[in-house]
Amino acid sequence: MKQIHYLSWIHPRKLLQRMLLILIALPLLTLSLNAQKVSGVVSDNEGETVIGATVVVPGTTIGTITNYDGEFSLEVPEGTKTLVVSYLGFTSYQLQLDGSSSYNIVLAPDQKLLNEVVVVGYGVQKKSDLVGSVASLDSKDITSIVTGNATSALQGKMAGIQIENNGGAPGGDANVFVRGVSSLTNSFPLYVIDGTFADNMTFLNPKDIESIEVLKDASSAAIYGSRAANGVVLITTKRGSNTGAPKLTVDFRIGTESPSKMLDFLDGAQFVDYRNQLAENDFIDDPDDPNDAPQVLSSDLPSTDWQDLSLGSGMIQDYGIAYSGGSENARYYLSGNVYEQDGILIGSGYERINARANSEFKFGRLTISQSLSMTQSDLQENNWFGFEGSTAPILPESAPENEGGFAAPEAEVHGFGGINKYGRASLEDNNTRSRNVLGNLNFSYAITDKLTAKLNYGLDYLNRYSKSFTPTFFMSSTDNVFNENTQNDLTEVRSETLLTMWEPTLSYNTEVSENSSLNVVVGFTEQKIDFQNLGTYVQGLPSNDIQVTGAAGIGNVQNLAGVRNTSGLRSLFGRVNYAHDNKYLLQFTMRRDASSKFAEDFRVGYFPSASIGWKLHNENFFPQDGFLNRFKLRAGWGILGASNIPDYAYQPVLSLSSNTSFGGSLVQGYAQTAYALEELKWEEATTINVGAELGFMEDALAMSIDYYIKDVNDV
Repeated sequence: MKQIHYLSWIHPRKLLQRMLLILIALPLLTLSLNAQKVSGVVSDNEGETVIGATVVVPGTTIGTITNYDGEFSLEVPEGTKTLVVSYLGFTSYQLQLDGSSSYNIVLAPDQKLLNEVVVVGYGVQKKSDLVGSVASLDSKDITSIVTGNATSALQGKMAGIQIENNGGAPGGDANVFVRGVSSLTNSFPLYVIDGTFADNMTFLNPKDIESIEVLKDASSAAIYGSRAANGVVLITTKRGSNTGAPKLTVDFRIGTESPSKMLDFLDGAQFVDYRNQLAENDFIDDPDDPNDAPQVLSSDLPSTDWQDLSLGSGMIQDYGIAYSGGSENARYYLSGNVYEQDGILIGSGYERINARANSEFKFGRLTISQSLSMTQSDLQENNWFGFEGSTAPILPESAPENEGGFAAPEAEVHGFGGINKYGRASLEDNNTRSRNVLGNLNFSYAITDKLTAKLNYGLDYLNRYSKSFTPTFFMSSTDNVFNENTQNDLTEVRSETLLTMWEPTLSYNTEVSENSSLNVVVGFTEQKIDFQNLGTYVQGLPSNDIQVTGAAGIGNVQNLAGVRNTSGLRSLFGRVNYAHDNKYLLQFTMRRDASSKFAEDFRVGYFPSASIGWKLHNENFFPQDGFLNRFKLRAGWGILGASNIPDYAYQPVLSLSSNTSFGGSLVQGYAQTAYALEELKWEEATTINVGAELGFMEDALAMSIDYYIKDVNDV
């Protein structure tokens, strides 16, 4: 466990303003002699007084709250023209002062929840019209925690979404499970970032995210068919505003983290007592052996706390700048961010640099938008902490007499072997550098007021370089596989992944009748993924300071590895939404996917869904002035697909270096090294979902309840 403490400065301009407030406090005491007194009563639209409503002078820190009877009294500076009255669940009220000393203020319920729209597959939809199970999160909730991984910010904030961090290492990955683990192959959801498919969201700057929607059931996710069996995470990044002056935001946050609890290990003296007692217990007296005696450790051996040396405090630094703005026909968002996290464990650390440029321009009926993000991350890992038990506390902290400066147990001296994990972690260099470019270009043309055509091009490029270097060293002749390295060695792995996709869609919106609306979306997707990597393992570099593969020479190349895969996906999809009388909702979805991961006879999968919704609160029989103001029922059924398998699994794999003996000599041969699963087909998850959405006290409290059954077939 870790304790995290943060010291945060946001918007230096605001900090300066607060300092100035202290300097001008004394003059304000004089000005208050000329202040005017304003009082009043705040109530809701049903005549009930509002307790704890906030009344402030806009742009100042002058304000108060209403008492038990909804009353307030406030002295405001002379010349004040406006007061702002606000309360959770109600729309803020601008009170125009007309010289009176007393006012009656009525707050109206905030209908934002009913009119709020959320991102769904290939479009947006009113939250009140959703018939699928969708969880939503906005930017305020995402940026409330300092983290190097945007995924971790979702922890505990969405029902049915489980976040599993892979340890506490800096920059560590986090697994996302939507409604549990549902497959033996891969239970991770599909990520769609500004319309482009991605494998994860770990490379994103959390402060660039506008909203996250998670499609949890078949009704909401079936339009994505492939990989939607594990849910879909839709991420929308910021694009600026169509109104207002340009906005510059600078923020930096600094914090520390440290272990909250340490394990209670034996110190050197206790360990010596333990080993000596162990030797005595195991001793068998042999009178015929003159050298027969238990091996006793000396009490003069050193005592080293390896846990204390390995774990300590680490600093977190997060620096960011964003510039956004726009006009009626254009908007933009530019940002940069540097995140650094020193690991609490020796030999660990993480650094990430983000840059983003988003824009949107309107030319009559044509809208052109683009998103571009570039990320570079460096991850330093400690691969030895916790490996095969702990390091003996009777070893010295350093051993200058040994090459590398560390010692490990010697059987002749200590009576046992083992590893000095602190020494190995200090000597080795394990680093992974990743560079990612994610972008898309989207064209939207309103053919008519009802019919819109879109074309989306997306690209996701990842370049990764991993390096592991072990210098020459000597710690002990016992367990020399771990404790002695006579030849330094270097492993380098370079990989490159390029995902490209293009996606044309048509959407049609119309009012079928005075009380009925229809929305239809159809589209086509073509996606291609190229992956290749190259790995080398060499020994015997001329110096520990020269860490370049080419310096090893041909004879020192111990291993070479290389892979190149190409896969593709081609899809047709459609969705129909029908709403009648703002009470009854219907939705039908179908997607056809063809994946290169399957043999030709099993390549195509069909993924349908159907769902209904009923807004009971809009029925005449529903009480309009009760504690429960909103009640919607929904139910859905659908089939989702998954193709989380290796490429070419349906084809036999031949090894070109399977040597054999022929005629008394070793010659090159060929052999099949993997089974061909020719009848491999789509994994399918059939989901039935029944849910209810309720609002209480004019939506001051909102609740969503779901019951689902999920059956996974052909795992």
